[in-house]
Amino acid sequence: MLVKFRLLITLMLLSFLCSITFAQSSESDEQNPESKPAVTIFPHSDTSRFWVSGQMNGIFQAQPSFSAKYSGPNSLHNYGESATSRLLTLYAGWQITSGDELLFDMEEAGGHGISDGLGLAGFTNLDVVRNPSLSKAPYMARVMYHHIFALSSEHIAAERNPLSLFTQLPAAGLSSASASSAQPISSI
Repeated sequence: MLVKFRLLITLMLLSFLCSITFAQSSESDEQNPESKPAVTIFPHSDTSRFWVSGQMNGIFQAQPSFSAKYSGPNSLHNYGESATSRLLTLYAGWQITSGDELLFDMEEAGGHGISDGLGLAGFTNLDVVRNPSLSKAPYMARVMYHHIFALSSEHIAAERNPLSLFTQLPAAGLSSASASSAQPISSI
């Protein structure tokens, strides 16, 4: 029990120190924007009509034992426990024209949160809130068709990302999107 508590304190301190280091490095990056390193393993093209990228989230949780006057089926357990959850996301996109794009995201989730993601544990690990017993089956997280109606010939620069492939947007325009989300692959 003491070992788990020491591990928890060590992880909390390490997390705190990493957040201080990150905050200090991001402040210096704001002063010199040219020094910002790429936040991607592979660079993404600004001219390709296609986008493929991915993201991995891993969340480790631990808690020591504590006394509780009440415990129910959805309560945080009062004994020490630890848990890990993961979420893998594949982002894909196709810029059909300068004003049309089709985006597709697929996810796979697994693991569980402390006390199986219910009660207080659900607030500290949002990857397990929607389903305490995550399935390993991949699911379609999002399919979206997006169209921009230009209302001017003037354009402004836009940064590509997994949720929008446009590198230029009209200075004045209307945006229309049609989307579907969270469908198991077997039901598609």
